[in-house]
Amino acid sequence: MVRARSLRLRLCVALAASFLVLLGGVAWWVTAEVRRHVTADFDAGLVQRARQLASLCEAEADGRIEFDYVARFHPEFEREGDPDYFQIWLPEQGVTFRSARLQQDLIAPPPYDVEPRMADVALGNGRQVRVAWAGFVAEAAPDEPLEAGEPAGSPPAALAPPPPPVVIAVGRGREHLDTLLARASGAIVGGAAIAVLFAALLVWWIVARGLRPVGDLAAQVARMSPADLEREVALPWTPGELAPVVEQLNAFVRRLRAAMARERRFAGNVAHELRTPVAELRSLAAVALRWPDDVPDGFFGDVRDIAAHMDAVITNLLLLARCHSGREPVLRARVAVLPLVRAAWQRHAARAGAVGRRFELAVADDLEIVTDADKFAIVVDNLVGNAASHALPDSVVRCRAVRDGGLVRIAFENAAEPMSAAELEHLTEPFWRRDAARAGGEHAGLGLALVSACGELLELEVGFEQGPDGVFRATVVAPAAPLQRRSERADPVAIDGPR
Repeated sequence: MVRARSLRLRLCVALAASFLVLLGGVAWWVTAEVRRHVTADFDAGLVQRARQLASLCEAEADGRIEFDYVARFHPEFEREGDPDYFQIWLPEQGVTFRSARLQQDLIAPPPYDVEPRMADVALGNGRQVRVAWAGFVAEAAPDEPLEAGEPAGSPPAALAPPPPPVVIAVGRGREHLDTLLARASGAIVGGAAIAVLFAALLVWWIVARGLRPVGDLAAQVARMSPADLEREVALPWTPGELAPVVEQLNAFVRRLRAAMARERRFAGNVAHELRTPVAELRSLAAVALRWPDDVPDGFFGDVRDIAAHMDAVITNLLLLARCHSGREPVLRARVAVLPLVRAAWQRHAARAGAVGRRFELAVADDLEIVTDADKFAIVVDNLVGNAASHALPDSVVRCRAVRDGGLVRIAFENAAEPMSAAELEHLTEPFWRRDAARAGGEHAGLGLALVSACGELLELEVGFEQGPDGVFRATVVAPAAPLQRRSERADPVAIDGPR
């Protein structure tokens, strides 16, 4: 037997995987946001530095650019270790100024654009640099003081040219930025991993605690045995999801307990039913052995009757077993109801007439059903025999059959002694009799059991009930055969004996 995977393990793995996906997605989003914001701050610092350098550029009257750069005020561009870089272009003249530590162009000559742009550049020494560049218009140099004798407000000798545009690029190594991003990413991923680990442990504990009733249920079921079916499953706290399971399991235990009780009664009844005829045969055999030349009249007739009774019991038991197992063949055909009921009454009429029981039949001549004729004959014979044997003396046994749409309802009614609900439940149990002492040997107690078994095999609806008026009613519902011609319901016919 292949053991299925643990439900606890499957739940824990599924929940842990869900947490992993959820926290992984959150960690990825947070990491991306942190990277974006940190890089944006880094780039904003580079753009600010470029603007500061742009403020040092002045446009002279002759169109030249004067760059008022003092090295000691800008140590970040002068240090030997991890220096920053800058570069200034004039669109028409090319590179004009470059930081002392920069040995190459930061980027190719860019087009003039006032919007800052960013790029990652690998220098010749292998260093990765983040570069920001933008276009600026150099401010004009302040006017020179007037010479002596020159009147104020006099027009200049020549119109000065417009300030030239410049492009300033500032670069900074990515070492600190990459380290900061790596630490932030590591902290986020590590925190997410620790959260997933603790979530998995918490899920394992919660699932184990939540599934504890399942373990208690399994333990109680494991302690059950066929010898102790009085014990039912009882959990101190039953979850709503397990309540139907517990209820159905207890219902199954009750059904099993009832089935075991029926089996025990069946075994005892079979032994009792066969012990009496066997004892009679042994007694007859002992008499014949002791007085072989003085065999009484009717000896072999008694032996034949005893053997016939035992043969009938065994035959009915075999038929019951085949019906319950579904191995009994079923040959369906159109079956007339009236001839079967009449034939059954003729077999039991003599015994019924001895105590004044009469038969009243109300079945249409052409009423037909679709079923197995032989099995349905067994059903009808046993129902008629039950009514003929157990109806009150000097009473009427009635059989009525009506067509109800696609069904035929056949009812056998007779006045009988009152029965309790428990006795009605045991009617179809093999060998059951109201007389616990089983004093009467006329019937073995298999008739209604055969009716129930054959009815189930033929897919008939069979029911037994007794009304407040004491009338016992056995009802059989069978599928009706298709109508061939219209017929009227038959008038009741009184049958007092065989016909």
